[in-house]
Amino acid sequence: MIAYDGSTIKHKGGKTTNHFIIDGRYEDPLRYYGLDPHAVLRRAELPADILNHDPINMKEDQYYRFMQAIDDLKPYDDLAVKMASADQIETFSPPIFAAYCSHNGKQCI
Repeated sequence: MIAYDGSTIKHKGGKTTNHFIIDGRYEDPLRYYGLDPHAVLRRAELPADILNHDPINMKEDQYYRFMQAIDDLKPYDDLAVKMASADQIETFSPPIFAAYCSHNGKQCI
């Protein structure tokens, strides 16, 4: 599940940063569909243990890098279709499917 957690942090100069809470089940579907979660995290330049946090909380730029890394490393173009039609429904997360179907991270949110 992907959810905007409502927190906005104001930085000097008025810039704000949004935070997103990420479904803790991300690691299982990534593995099931042929992605190495550690490779995705390296590609996104995220901490190696971020998927072990409870809750998983990412800044906006981290989240977009994470989604882009998944797209860059996906083993086949029709990954979203494979996820939606999988027999193992327990590995399916609707928000993850929505993210894969989106043209970009901002559209997903």
